[in-house]
Amino acid sequence: MSAVEKQPGKAAFEIKKGTRQVMTLTETEVEKYLDLQELLDGLEDGFRGLELGEIQSPPRAQVSVARKGFSLAMPAWRPGMQITVKIVNVFDGNLEIDLPNHLALINLFDPETGATSCVMDGTYITGIRTAASAVLSARILSRSESRIATVIGAGVQGREHVRLLPLIRDFERINVCSLRFEDAPKLVAGSQIARATTDIEAAVRESDIVCLAAHSPTPVIRLEWVKRGTHVSSVGYYLKPALTPPLLSEFAQKSAFAPKIYAAVDRFSPE
Repeated sequence: MSAVEKQPGKAAFEIKKGTRQVMTLTETEVEKYLDLQELLDGLEDGFRGLELGEIQSPPRAQVSVARKGFSLAMPAWRPGMQITVKIVNVFDGNLEIDLPNHLALINLFDPETGATSCVMDGTYITGIRTAASAVLSARILSRSESRIATVIGAGVQGREHVRLLPLIRDFERINVCSLRFEDAPKLVAGSQIARATTDIEAAVRESDIVCLAAHSPTPVIRLEWVKRGTHVSSVGYYLKPALTPPLLSEFAQKSAFAPKIYAAVDRFSPE
């Protein structure tokens, strides 16, 4: 009698998943337990792993809903960690019904079995992670003596930049500019070092770090405003982003880092 005959086991149709414990986390819980310094350190480690080929991160899939918005699915896996699939839905009309225009869900799966281990709200972590990527670049690349920063944009990304920047440098001041100025004073109300200003040019000219976080179809800064040695970052999405390739071309003539940034923007440009 063969080993298979001695231990017949169950047929696939006889095996049921049954009741399993799945952790769930609300947006409030995610914000409560996510340490921002650990987030910055984790992102640095993650980007390093991605560059070394240790992380699988295939191109994101997109479903578009005409005149409404789009949904993005972003899977990733690193050995020793959970399989992760994040879904982000971007529906700008939500703002008119008092709902965030970016809504996200993060799902974690056991890499041994593929079973679901956690389902968490991803809206907060999506916003803070995006800003953290830009702030991490400033932590690594900006001058250690940087004391003045300017954030252009007073939406979710502006708020998260103001929250994260004090973790990387001992700033004297963070200027906050907005294409809708009335939003800037509300954003800085809870900060001891942030101040709202309408003079974008003056703010940029005095800054050591400039963070573009505006939802704008045209550039919001000019090259001649940026003093030598200033670190400039840009986040967000738009068919013609706040820091467009032509402007990046100008930066490329002045900075050793800009050509690499330009190549990244050109690669992922929706056009």
